[in-house]
Amino acid sequence: MTGAPKHVVDLLGARLQDVRTANSEYRGRTGPLSLNSSGELDLLPVRDADGSIAAYDKPLMVLIDEFSASAADFFPAVIQDNNRGILFGWRTMGAGGSVLTLDATSYTEGVASVTASLMNRKNPIATGEYPTAPYVENIGVRPDIEVDYMTRENLMLEGQPFVEAFTAAMVNHIRGVSAAQRSRRGTEERTSRDPRERQYNPRPISLH
Repeated sequence: MTGAPKHVVDLLGARLQDVRTANSEYRGRTGPLSLNSSGELDLLPVRDADGSIAAYDKPLMVLIDEFSASAADFFPAVIQDNNRGILFGWRTMGAGGSVLTLDATSYTEGVASVTASLMNRKNPIATGEYPTAPYVENIGVRPDIEVDYMTRENLMLEGQPFVEAFTAAMVNHIRGVSAAQRSRRGTEERTSRDPRERQYNPRPISLH
């Protein structure tokens, strides 16, 4: 940490103490910890020179399936937790957080992987297969629109039914969001609210 600002060193030192305390109490894990220089769990959005939020604010849909793992678990979870877009496809792998790979003893080319962190979601997730928990591990991230790509029909038609399904869902999503935004914009103008601070709240999507 040579050359790092003092507040960063102090922050990381405090996080290290949190981990040591959890280990000494045999709790096995800490509560949520910030690893950024601000010390906050929530990061403020980036803004341009005019103060406007520098972010993509158009309709958004993420395709997921059982091969979506690690960062591909994390990204759709963030999108869903913040109501920023819809997820289409199948549940993700649920591989979860940061994984360490270690040599599996000496005199062998085997390796062992250990999950070093648990990915905590904004709200507990209830499914029929697992106990309700705020984790991505094992549970995976569940789509808002469930469509299985691994079907005989998709195999025989080179994925055409799946492409048609997510295209229709995206079109419906764009139309629904556009209508909601027009309605919301009228309300904001009447109440003199800043449109840059409006919240994203899409309508339910139907494929029929």
